Amino acid sequence: MPADSRGRPRWQQALVRFAVGGIIGYISLIGMTRGMWSGDSLSKIQKLYMIVFFASGTAFISGIVLFFGIAVKALISLIASVTQKSSTYTINARPGN
Repeated sequence: MPADSRGRPRWQQALVRFAVGGIIGYISLIGMTRGMWSGDSLSKIQKLYMIVFFASGTAFISGIVLFFGIAVKALISLIASVTQKSSTYTINARPGN
C-alpha cells in the first residue's frame, strides 16, 4: 500500500502490519516451540521458525507504533483546528463601548 501524498503511512498499513505480524508470529511461535518441551527431536527448520517469529514480531510492534503515531497526529490536528476556530471567533471588546 502506498503512503499518502505527503509520504506518511496510512492507517491501513498499520492494520496490515499489526494483523500479519500477529497471525504469522503466532503460527511461527507454535512451530518454533514444537518439540522443545516434550523431549522430541527438534525440527530441521527450527531456525527458520525463529527468524520468521522475530521478523513478524517486528512487524506487529511497528503496526502498534504506527497506530499510536497516527492517533497522536489526529488528536494534535483536532486540537489545533479547534483552537484556531475559537481564536477566530473572539470578540475584541473595548472598554467604554
